[in-house]
Amino acid sequence: MPRTPTAVIYLMRHLHHSDVEFLDAFMDRSVGAASAVNAVAVLSRSDEIGAGRLDAMESATRIADRYRTDRAVGSLCATVVALAGLLAETGLTLRESEAAHLRQLAQTPAEELEHMLLSAEQFCDLHSSDLTVEVRRELLDRLGMFGVRVAMSEIRAGATTAAALGPRLVEHSGLPALQQVIAEHFLPRARVLQARSALVALRALARDLREAGSTESDWLDREAERLEAGAVDFARIRAAHLLASGAASFADGRRSELDRILLGSTATAALGLPEQSGPEELRTAALEAVARWRDRAADPLAEPSAMEVCEVAARTAEAIYGSLTTSPA
Repeated sequence: MPRTPTAVIYLMRHLHHSDVEFLDAFMDRSVGAASAVNAVAVLSRSDEIGAGRLDAMESATRIADRYRTDRAVGSLCATVVALAGLLAETGLTLRESEAAHLRQLAQTPAEELEHMLLSAEQFCDLHSSDLTVEVRRELLDRLGMFGVRVAMSEIRAGATTAAALGPRLVEHSGLPALQQVIAEHFLPRARVLQARSALVALRALARDLREAGSTESDWLDREAERLEAGAVDFARIRAAHLLASGAASFADGRRSELDRILLGSTATAALGLPEQSGPEELRTAALEAVARWRDRAADPLAEPSAMEVCEVAARTAEAIYGSLTTSPA
């Protein structure tokens, strides 16, 4: 039986048709399998955008932002981030000998250095620098043209040692943004996603048993469905999938509020309140959210999927209120 992934980080250079097809097939749109909620797309070689210019990551981030706001992409993954993977790896493992070579390179007269940085071929030209061609090729292998340009800029700004330069290269790589996505998006829901993957596996087992003629298949399928339907955390994942996939559509203001309440990792985040908010303020906001979303769930003109999302939002607010009521002030 194939294992169901708990979370997916999908690496791509650009969003080609083949990437969309792969993610769409992987998604399986049954909501019981993978969903946009547990998938993140990464533009993994973003430094190559714009021929590795110093503003390459800015350009890549704008492209990622454009993908992120595309409804079709939003149905396939929770977010898109830009990453220069080579630069991140080198920044984390930069050696002092490499920093010394980069310092020596930075001492090249400005006009000559600018000419060297025009292309990889000119950078490795035999007569371009006092550094040997082998050393320059090693730097290029470790950093790429974008990384060398960033390193020159940072060395001029004062980051002259490996200890100082490495973290700056990592910052330019986009790795901190990806780590933040993982920390905020996956880690708070790790147990729920793992449990959800286990339920998917049980349902797959039930299908296999049914094909084998076992009488236990229906019972197993019913129990998995009962567990999934009864837990509000599973309902939140399903509702977030309906929202992200466009199966349930809302105006922008309501969409952002639903994203917050369905995906918020803390009571304050889910309710949109400051972290220092007191228990009474949180309880009041939770009750208001229950009333607001239950009222919208009762709208007879709403689509069934939208009604489901609103009902789950109300249940989530109820669960928040319940935890605040039972927890000591």
